Amino acid sequence: MVALCLHVFGFITWSFVCYIVLLIVREVARNRERRMRRINIVNQIQTIPYANLAFNVDHTCAICFEHFKNDDEVLQLKCHSSHIFHRECITEWIRQSSAQCPLCKQCITV
Repeated sequence: MVALCLHVFGFITWSFVCYIVLLIVREVARNRERRMRRINIVNQIQTIPYANLAFNVDHTCAICFEHFKNDDEVLQLKCHSSHIFHRECITEWIRQSSAQCPLCKQCITV
């Protein structure tokens, strides 16, 4: 009877371990897919000189908080016309953090 209990307990333990490993593998695959989507967004970013914006008022980048200069390469997100960031800042934001706008949290589309 004890041998049967140990056998059943061992089976349940191994089943649980296999389930946990499956969850980890699935999460790693999802993270890789998210990272690849973010890299794809970064590769498609189209930047423009700050001086070429339709409204060229005194703005600062919401990521680094530095004022824009006329020769800075910036990205104007589609979620709102005032969501403007340095190319380097938004690229690093997408790679390291999220594919969402740092200001309004909408998904970044290119």
